[in-house]
Amino acid sequence: MIVLNNKGVMFQLILVLGFLFLLYSCKKEEEYEVLYPNSNMIRYHVKNEKDHDLIKEYDKNGNIITLLKFRKNQFVDTIYYYGEVDYFIKIDSADEHYFYGTQIVKYLSNQEAYRGLKRFSKNDDFIKAYDSRIKFGKELTFDEYGKVNTIDYYKIVGDSSIRVSEKKLQ
Repeated sequence: MIVLNNKGVMFQLILVLGFLFLLYSCKKEEEYEVLYPNSNMIRYHVKNEKDHDLIKEYDKNGNIITLLKFRKNQFVDTIYYYGEVDYFIKIDSADEHYFYGTQIVKYLSNQEAYRGLKRFSKNDDFIKAYDSRIKFGKELTFDEYGKVNTIDYYKIVGDSSIRVSEKKLQ
């Protein structure tokens, strides 16, 4: 009888510890909004999800213009931009101080119009991380039929980008 009682107590202890582990290991989800100055219009809507923040940026008319995921000090996955020209930046890699992505702009026909590499500085503030983007490497522009129009090469010098060569093909 004592052995059964000890197993019962042990089982209850395991249940309580398991519940406490789940309670403390689950990240609390929260949402907040940042308004435009002197306005009641939403500028940023941030929703804390499981392992990243989902951030939506809106223009002053309430239209979504940016959708991105931010974890710790860098963007993850893909950044989507909506506006006069829609485009996206696919985050490719990261190192100790920077993260990198490929920006692609497409024509309405879904044919690529532009492809270029971007470097971002890591920062806990997603706005500062976004504002740090600069060009590097090869940049291509295409005509509406997919033929390359220009090839430019960029080099990073400090926190700036300079064009080192430009070639027009058409």
